[in-house]
Amino acid sequence: MVKGEWIIVPETMRCKNWVNGIEIVFDMDSAGKVIGKIRYIPPELSERISSPFIFSVYVLQMWQQATELFTKIYYKKKRRILGERAGT
Repeated sequence: MVKGEWIIVPETMRCKNWVNGIEIVFDMDSAGKVIGKIRYIPPELSERISSPFIFSVYVLQMWQQATELFTKIYYKKKRRILGERAGT
C-alpha cells in the first residue's frame, strides 16, 4: 500500500520511503504498542544533507511520519480482521 511517499506493508511490518530510501521496521512492545525502528538509511542521503543536525532532524521526522502512518493502517487493518472474525 502506498500512502504519500511511503510504501507500507503491514503483513511484514515494514515501511519504505520511495523518495529517499529510508526503511523502517516495526515491532510490538509488551503493552501491544507499535514501535518503529530505522532499519536502513541510504548513504547518499547523508551526502546530500551536509549539516549533521539537519540530517538528524530530517531522519527523526521521517521516522515519526512512518510510525504514525503505519500505526493508523495497522490498527485499521487489525480492527477489520477482528470484525470479520466476529461476524463468522
